[in-house]
Amino acid sequence: MNVNDMPIDDAGSWLCTHADDSGKPSPSTRLQVDDTAEWRPFEVELRPPRRTLRCPDCGTYWRIWPSDKVARPSIEWNVAQRSALATKYRRDSRLDISQVVDALSHRFPTIMILQQQGSWIADDDGLWWFSLPDTDCRIQVESMNGDCPFLVEAHGIARLRVSTVDELIRLISEYVAGVSLKDE
Repeated sequence: MNVNDMPIDDAGSWLCTHADDSGKPSPSTRLQVDDTAEWRPFEVELRPPRRTLRCPDCGTYWRIWPSDKVARPSIEWNVAQRSALATKYRRDSRLDISQVVDALSHRFPTIMILQQQGSWIADDDGLWWFSLPDTDCRIQVESMNGDCPFLVEAHGIARLRVSTVDELIRLISEYVAGVSLKDE
């Protein structure tokens, strides 16, 4: 199982844990497989099928594999979706990438952060893309498990290995703000 995976119990449910804006733990939401929708990329039917659900309390996009009894959250930020959802909480995650997403989404409110979406439970989903709307700014961050170290790539820079959350936030912030990254 992936470090983020939540086991689906025999009743077909799992918990989405939450935090408030200060990071204080908040009430969890019990989500149900019965409330999910089938995910059909490009109208292709997957076997076994993957399903999706967005938590009504924090907006987390969940990917669900009912036959494997696994639910996996996506760690991403889309300001348009977030404002449309008007959620009470945010997902409580202890992963380094979650800290990066939280920091950058506050620093750059219009930033888009997308996580790779694998079709199969064994697919690698340790890639995130950070970009600003209406710009060519796009930076890719890779991690096997969502924690340090990260590999960072962007147009015009060498591939960098980043060892800390603060360093990753600084590098992405500088790139997004238009400062070119240099090998360090």
